[in-house]
Amino acid sequence: LMLSTLPHVALAAAPGASGAPFTTWREPREGAFTLSVPRGWQIQGAVHRNGPVDVRPFVQARSPDGHITVFVDDPSILPREVPNALLQQVGIREGQVFQGTLIERYRTGVQFAQDYIAWKLCRQPRITDARPLPDQSNEMNAQVVPLGRSQGTLAQASVGEAAFRCGESLGYTYAATILIAPGMGSGAQFWLVYKLAGFVVGNPAQAGWANYVLDVMLGSFRVDPQWEARTVQQGRSAVGAMAQMQQTMANTIARHASQQA
Repeated sequence: LMLSTLPHVALAAAPGASGAPFTTWREPREGAFTLSVPRGWQIQGAVHRNGPVDVRPFVQARSPDGHITVFVDDPSILPREVPNALLQQVGIREGQVFQGTLIERYRTGVQFAQDYIAWKLCRQPRITDARPLPDQSNEMNAQVVPLGRSQGTLAQASVGEAAFRCGESLGYTYAATILIAPGMGSGAQFWLVYKLAGFVVGNPAQAGWANYVLDVMLGSFRVDPQWEARTVQQGRSAVGAMAQMQQTMANTIARHASQQA
């Protein structure tokens, strides 16, 4: 929920493109955020709510000729829960969605960046480069780990990137994931895709320009403080109700598992 608390990790900008015309775009539904986008491009975006505590802002910018698409996040991404014995005992397997959560083993930033390419951007991609970004991961963990500890959980962040070729097109994806586990003992482990961004270009010569546009969009992203305060308050109210519901669900699963045993 605290969208502005974690550090922004800027990508390398293309040289010589600093004079490009950009304009400020504001999220239309709730006024949740602003960012800079190229003038004349087609912009789609909003805040998407999968639930009270799953609030995901997203933006897609497309060039007038349709040959460049730059994106920040994706509204279809759900929070994840790592498969565990209790879920398996009641017939819930990896790949299924259970109460708004996708059951899937944890993926690091570089792993998810590659997964997302094949899932959403290209049916048969050729990954030309994929690497973890340890400096960015350390920067995020410097804030994520203490924040998780203050909530009684263990949190770990991972950042990575991947480049690909899809026929004549080129593309790039950047992803940051966070794994959340119980602070003590065993229990359910959850993870989320905290940040996702990238681009696809039809002409390889446009890759540098697309990379610069992506850098400007990410670097200029600003959350409205009043909107964030309201969202955090709503989330806190929902968390209490969700915690009670999850405890009830856990008890039900445990009883069912005991009966099966």
